[in-house]
Amino acid sequence: MTSKIKWLAILVAGISLLHSCRPSHGETGVRSSSATWSMAAENPIPGIDVAAVEAVTIHLDSPDGLKVVFWSAGSSGSSMRSSSGPQSAVCEGSFAHPGGRIPILCETKDGRDAAVVIDSQKFQTDQGTLFLIARRDSKVDVLQLDVDVMSLPTSIEKLRSYARSNDRIIKFFSGELKASDSKDAK
Repeated sequence: MTSKIKWLAILVAGISLLHSCRPSHGETGVRSSSATWSMAAENPIPGIDVAAVEAVTIHLDSPDGLKVVFWSAGSSGSSMRSSSGPQSAVCEGSFAHPGGRIPILCETKDGRDAAVVIDSQKFQTDQGTLFLIARRDSKVDVLQLDVDVMSLPTSIEKLRSYARSNDRIIKFFSGELKASDSKDAK
């Protein structure tokens, strides 16, 4: 009888842990995950073969949350921190790049749209939730794309394949397309 009670307690604890990983309606918080890679390639393209990706999901009274993805050329990594309360959720951090860190700030007051600032450039997520980031000489170039980030692959190899099959991503990271040249890219 005692072993049945132990197993029941373990089962209940496991279910509670799994349930706590997914916010319920009314919960707030920010979750992030990151990946960095540097793959051998004959002519490597920074941002595709050498990259850092930070995926942030902001929950503010919404179980699904708002997902924003920051994709940066270079594999020096990123750091993010977050805070949330009943009225807003904020994440801030940076990507490490040669030439200095690139700061990122993302804040939502409704859980559906967020204000994003990347190296003093301002964006709204209603125009897209995928941000490609590259340092070109001393300037930071950011291209905002309106794609379904929920359908982005989660493995590094599949992310690279996705990037290699997307003309705008290839052109942006290879330097052929700058955000200022692409008014319709947002």
